[in-house]
Amino acid sequence: MQKLQNSGAKITGKDLQGDDMIQDMELDYDAKRDRWNGYDPDMYSEVIKEYEQYEQELKKKKQKELDEENKEDDYKIGDFETNADLPVAKKDPKTKTTIRNLRIREDPAKYLFNLDDTSAHYDAKTRAMRENPNPSLDPEKQVFKGDNAYRYTGDTLKLLDQEKFVWDLIERNNAELNTIGLPSGTELLFKKMKEKEKETVSAKTQDLLGKYGGEEHLKADEGILYAQTEKYLEFGRDGKPKNTFDKLRGKSKYEEDRYINNHTTVWGSWWNEELGWGYLCCFSNEKQSLCIGEKGKVVALRKEYQLKKIKEEQMINIEEKMNEEKNNEENNANANADGNANVIKDNNDKTNNANVPLGINGNKANNQALEKKTKKSIFF
Repeated sequence: MQKLQNSGAKITGKDLQGDDMIQDMELDYDAKRDRWNGYDPDMYSEVIKEYEQYEQELKKKKQKELDEENKEDDYKIGDFETNADLPVAKKDPKTKTTIRNLRIREDPAKYLFNLDDTSAHYDAKTRAMRENPNPSLDPEKQVFKGDNAYRYTGDTLKLLDQEKFVWDLIERNNAELNTIGLPSGTELLFKKMKEKEKETVSAKTQDLLGKYGGEEHLKADEGILYAQTEKYLEFGRDGKPKNTFDKLRGKSKYEEDRYINNHTTVWGSWWNEELGWGYLCCFSNEKQSLCIGEKGKVVALRKEYQLKKIKEEQMINIEEKMNEEKNNEENNANANADGNANVIKDNNDKTNNANVPLGINGNKANNQALEKKTKKSIFF
């Protein structure tokens, strides 16, 4: 059904014809029941435009409200220049809260300090790595020690001391204090307690100094404080020290480069497999010996040759003894084998003689015994 004109022809007097035009459409079963039959999608673009205009107006309204609220809370550039420890934050115009950047882009990511799968766990959502990724390294070489290491530095230690102070007061005086419920009150009491402790300590020190004296020794000499040391440092062009991770070790507590008994080298500067530790200047292996110079080296070489010769002779003697023991063992084994063979042969002969009948293929003793038996039988 489609209406062709707004007003009928009866009123206008023009184009007298039917107000409605009936279309004869031959539709099948599915087309008759199609909900979107005859729908033009271009008509819905007008609805989309209306909603877009409405959303733009809402965004403009929210932006104005945020600008008015953020005028009082905007960060100033001078604040960041004076204090470098302030959190790096930025304003998101779509939200009312500030978004904290957990990592400065110049710093390396925490998960790059140790790429091993068994190292410390890294939480990508919060960008946190609580454990130390390189616990086996030297503490001076560890650039990042984990987030837990920073929890016990700075004001956190003061807060822990304050909580201990509150617990002690509750146990001693049954005081009603709580760092969470009354934070300002507990902080004031803690500060007063610290000031009283300083006053009592200073009063005790003044009493001791007034009684025994020695106040001049408490002031350190600036010449000693700022004196030069034996620690060596190299600085780059930017003014920063190089090799900060290397340990700067001072001298040993023992005396170094101390030569005794005319020696020009220290004890332990020379090593020999036969003689052991000694002096390099004379090859002497006796610590309290006098230095002879080149003559001592000749004596040490002769001694080394003699010791080697003695060891070689000892080794030869040991080998000869071992060979003799092996030969004796072999001879004893052969003798035992021959003796066992003779015993077995005798036993075999005895068994053969016992099986042979008397008088037949026997020896003389057997024949005589046979004759005696026959005579006795005839006599009886």
